[in-house]
Amino acid sequence: HERTATVACVEGELLAALVDRPVSAVVAGRPDLAEPMGELAGWLREALAGRVVGVSRVHGDLHPGNLVFSSATGPVCGVVDWVTGRDLGLPEIYVLTLALSARADRLGHEIGAVMADALTGGLAVDEQVTLALLPSAATNHSLPPRALVTLCWLHHVAANLSGAPEYAENETWVERNVRPVLQAHA
Repeated sequence: HERTATVACVEGELLAALVDRPVSAVVAGRPDLAEPMGELAGWLREALAGRVVGVSRVHGDLHPGNLVFSSATGPVCGVVDWVTGRDLGLPEIYVLTLALSARADRLGHEIGAVMADALTGGLAVDEQVTLALLPSAATNHSLPPRALVTLCWLHHVAANLSGAPEYAENETWVERNVRPVLQAHA
């Protein structure tokens, strides 16, 4: 993130990329969620609009399955599957998605349950430290953690619904990964 880092105001195209397009993708896949997603979009817009933030090139789908390790216990030596990457995004969203995905894997829970827990109970200390170590932390320290977790969830769900439409028809996936977060926001 450091090499491509810059500063931008959350408005126009950046606000659309962060909030509007992912919300539209969720509603396109699940029209029954239009009302709660509209409320969530309004809340996110209010939390983010007009803020000056650190942005950089981002992966778009950072989770443990997209990391390549040099050995079973070695360090990360690569990141694969950049198909949803973009030139400007909040690096915190994707690094936090990685941390919360790792928590879900460790606990054997669905990511929706973990993200709902992060919304209601806050981030674990290691997740907070991870965010604080990002180069953009100096600029983005004032972003509400609740907004970052919500953006993690929103981008994850939108990517799944856009990339694999069968998720929209899978009521079990929706009940485990979508509704808990919407309920945590209600």
